[in-house]
Amino acid sequence: MSDELAARNALILYVATLVAAYEAPALSAQQTQIKDDLPDRYVEVGVSRRFGGSPRRAGSPSEIVSYRATTRYVAKTEDDALRLAKACAGLEGAILTVGAGTTGGVDYETSSRVGPDEGWFSGYTDWTFSV
Repeated sequence: MSDELAARNALILYVATLVAAYEAPALSAQQTQIKDDLPDRYVEVGVSRRFGGSPRRAGSPSEIVSYRATTRYVAKTEDDALRLAKACAGLEGAILTVGAGTTGGVDYETSSRVGPDEGWFSGYTDWTFSV
């Protein structure tokens, strides 16, 4: 399994625990593109390696790899999307287990407000973390 896939899976599992009380699954971006029958509320999770590769320490390459993640909360009602956004906020500072390692704390980067989105309501939060 690639490091990026392992990071995405770890993030999906963690987000799933945050939103479980709302009976909303955490899905990969790929899953939401191929599903015809999406649930009334869900969180879409995407992960990509950050531009620039690994940070360097004292001029030598580091084993640390950095990622950017997006949690996009989607629901049929604005209230449900807002509840999912609040639940996803619990990701800030989380330590994730990825493969044989752990992340530093997950850091908030930016977000959008929940708003209308083609018959749904959605918003997103971008996060960064390193493994």
